[in-house]
Amino acid sequence: MSAPAATLTTITTQLVSAFEAAWRAIQQRHPDVPEVVVTFGSGTLGMKAGQTRLGHFAAARWQHGEKQLPELFISGEGLQRGALEVLGTLLHEAAHGLAHVREIKDTSRQGRYHNAKFKALGEEVGLTLAEDKTIGWSLTTVLMIGGAVRGVSMVRDWTSASSAAAISAEVGGGGARPGSVSRAPSS
Repeated sequence: MSAPAATLTTITTQLVSAFEAAWRAIQQRHPDVPEVVVTFGSGTLGMKAGQTRLGHFAAARWQHGEKQLPELFISGEGLQRGALEVLGTLLHEAAHGLAHVREIKDTSRQGRYHNAKFKALGEEVGLTLAEDKTIGWSLTTVLMIGGAVRGVSMVRDWTSASSAAAISAEVGGGGARPGSVSRAPSS
């Protein structure tokens, strides 16, 4: 039996609001991080068995009037990892956003390999990055200093991310299905 539509609408609204608030908090500390259209969906569609895409930043994916906007994608499956890990995904994607705005080539191999320029941008937004031979500087950990994310109070500023994780747990760990979307033509 499925949940009533009103409950799902409330969960969706809270989830989107929580991620938009978390993104705004990142932008307050890093003004070069661009505005985005937040989307959620399956992180396993189109992936090899056992692989999950946790998120992506994609420039010029959405059209709003004459303006093209970037997309921040978050996978439903990734929400079950917990607030701090999901925050790590947001900061990882924010680093890609900085690269886009600053016109820095931060990846190669069709966006799969994260180079040393990405590592520097990730560190700028508060990540610790480890290198993987296949995907480069992409293994992400949120830098914690005395219970705070690099000078940001976890309780005050990242409550939204915690709420998103709690909402996700409430609906069974994510797995949101993508809806019909209107994207700008791929370039």
